[in-house]
Amino acid sequence: MKINKSICQGIECRLCIKACPTNALYRSYGQLKIYVYTARHALMHTNGSRNQSTIEEFMERYHIGKPEIKVEVKRGFVVGASVIRSAPCGSTWYVAQQIRGREISGIENVVAVAHHSYPCTASMEINPELGDAILHRAGYIIRDAVEKAISESIAEEE
Repeated sequence: MKINKSICQGIECRLCIKACPTNALYRSYGQLKIYVYTARHALMHTNGSRNQSTIEEFMERYHIGKPEIKVEVKRGFVVGASVIRSAPCGSTWYVAQQIRGREISGIENVVAVAHHSYPCTASMEINPELGDAILHRAGYIIRDAVEKAISESIAEEE
């Protein structure tokens, strides 16, 4: 694929998004490279393979991949939140910060607002492979991680 540098819009370029609907392209102004292992792949990644690639080793070492957090719940409020594994973009840290001190009964909305407020560059275009926007899928994943952490904290308390 050849890029016209005078009209290139970098990561927001709809031509690049359509050329590679799996988002395996690395886009920056005037440049285009194939990036085989994308942030989306890292986000969906689960550990357990004995034959790890260099990228998987990197993800494990720096705790990047499918978000995992630990929370402490007292009297219906999140009193503490820590990140075990962060989404590749770093939004997990922001979400963890935003849920501290919040009531668990409305936590889903807090997570959604925090996730959408984070300066993410994930596309809102419908990804044909997922049938949804990558930003939406990432939102569901962090919401599930928070709900799981709250359930585990409540179970420990009982």
